[in-house]
Amino acid sequence: MSDEISILRLQNALRECRQDAYYMRYALDALDALAPLRPLTAQRLQSLDAEALQDRNQFVLRFGKLQDAIGMRLLPAVLSYLQEPYESRPMLDKLLFYLEDLLGRSVDLVTDRALRPELKPDVEHEMIHV
Repeated sequence: MSDEISILRLQNALRECRQDAYYMRYALDALDALAPLRPLTAQRLQSLDAEALQDRNQFVLRFGKLQDAIGMRLLPAVLSYLQEPYESRPMLDKLLFYLEDLLGRSVDLVTDRALRPELKPDVEHEMIHV
């Protein structure tokens, strides 16, 4: 990839991250009004008016978008510009393949909450803690 394209990708990714960070800070400023309600329990969350809920949702949305932009666009653009090797696979996939290579067998990764109750005893019997 040419340097010009790498620089353009980096500039676009940085612009996107800055925009998400700007709106996230804006939403965070609006959330300062909720400080007396912290910690935000389920009961307190239900008592929020529509505007406060919208501010909270805006912050959560922008936080997620910023994380996505950093992980999917900014970091790959930086690595590409620096001509460093990288894989665009999700980290969980990398961990799965690493464990399969390490253990020499097929691996399934699940969280405790993701297991259906009827399957839990069978899975726990074969489980290897890492």
